[in-house]
This record gives sequence, structure tokens and C-alpha cells, in this order.
Amino acid sequence: MNDKIKLIKKQCYISLLDPGRNGDIEYDMEKFAELLIKECARVAEDVGKFRTGVEYIIPQLCALEIKKHFGIYP
Repeated sequence: MNDKIKLIKKQCYISLLDPGRNGDIEYDMEKFAELLIKECARVAEDVGKFRTGVEYIIPQLCALEIKKHFGIYP
């Protein structure tokens, strides 16, 4: 698993210290999805920032950069 994905995953564990929970740890999938989408959006925004002078950014370029960012581009 890519280090960036591992970092996002680590941010989604919740320690349940409430009485009766015995300090169990829970994983918040909704938070994982939210953080992953935010990271993808950030990468897509960066594509536009670093491509000055280009009137439009094709979706394939954004997709390629997101894949590279997470290390899943062959």
C-alpha cells in the first residue's frame, strides 16, 4: 500500500474511551473516504496551478496525476 494511503488510513482510527467501550479502537470508513476524496481534489487543483497558460485541463491528465500521487500508475 502506498505511503500516502497509509497516512490517510492512520488518521481514521478512533479510540473509543467512553465508559463501557473498554478503550476499543474503531475504524471510520466515512472519514477515510472523505480524506481520500479531499486528497484527490487537492491533486487535481494542483494540476491546474502548475499548468499555467493552458486554457483547460483534460480529465485524463487529472486522473493520471492522481494515480501517480498514490503510486498506482504503472
